[in-house]
Amino acid sequence: APRPAARARALRRSRRPRPRPTSDPRTLWRRRESTWTTLSWSALEASLPRVASAPFINGQNQPHPFEEVVALEWPASGMLTNAERRDWNRHPVTSTDIEPVDPRELAVALRHTLGESFLGAPKHWDAGCTTLGEWWAFRARYTRGDNKHGAHGPIEIAMTVSHALGSPLIRALGGLRLPESGAEIATGVYYVTLDNGRIRLPNSRDYDLIPTLAHQAQATDALIASWTEEALLHPTLASWAANMGTRAFGHTMAARLVALHDKRRFSSTLPADQRPAPMDTACDVAWTLADHLRSVPDIDVRIEQQNRIIKTVSELCWWNENGPAVNTHTESVH
Repeated sequence: APRPAARARALRRSRRPRPRPTSDPRTLWRRRESTWTTLSWSALEASLPRVASAPFINGQNQPHPFEEVVALEWPASGMLTNAERRDWNRHPVTSTDIEPVDPRELAVALRHTLGESFLGAPKHWDAGCTTLGEWWAFRARYTRGDNKHGAHGPIEIAMTVSHALGSPLIRALGGLRLPESGAEIATGVYYVTLDNGRIRLPNSRDYDLIPTLAHQAQATDALIASWTEEALLHPTLASWAANMGTRAFGHTMAARLVALHDKRRFSSTLPADQRPAPMDTACDVAWTLADHLRSVPDIDVRIEQQNRIIKTVSELCWWNENGPAVNTHTESVH
């Protein structure tokens, strides 16, 4: 039982839910700053703006033949409403020639689609958006009871949808996520549609998006866990980094991995808070890449590179089994 003083402090706290910042790194969408917050579902739904469209009119009061202006109506008492958004309330933030996606409609569709799947309701809801709301993302997070990924901490399965107000494209992303750092490994990326208040894959007659993403995430989770047995040596990692790692993530990222692996061997002499993350296995390489990609602010570029982690590290496991010399020869032949 809590001590009397702790219980008294808990009773004095406000019970009204409030937004909390997530552990996501700095996020930019088309050079616009974006923020992520965690809210309960009821508070999130009540805080989301609605889309309002109006004719795009010129100086002669003539409407544009194709485009419409798009504005957002922010709830007066919503937890995501602030002074800057109030200043732009019902004022155009973009234009489009298609029917814009409503942020609240998309969030509700994601909730219903998840609720009707075997995953059920998530434990945590996150919302990400630019300052004025031109870009939105909604994420459902499911905590896992076991930890098969070594020393990297608890792993979450995350389901995220994102869209820009002036675009017809809605992107769905499945991933494995470290809640303490926000590092994420993408396990599946799709463009999806809204249909009868649900989210589905465009070429499917059923609402099979969630099973597809969930099964991919679970299979990837098992694959990464198996990589904890893939012990690495310097020659293998250096050869893979010079070939596959540089091609997928750039020379700087590949060089960091090799340097971190070498530094790890001497980290026992360093204070605990200065020791680098472990780099003993292929599993460590995958999560180290995910952690380094947090430094990529552009959300589209970051997701593209997060989606390369599994394929590229899978090549490392093959490299590790066959040896650098064999792989270097194979690379030069092809």
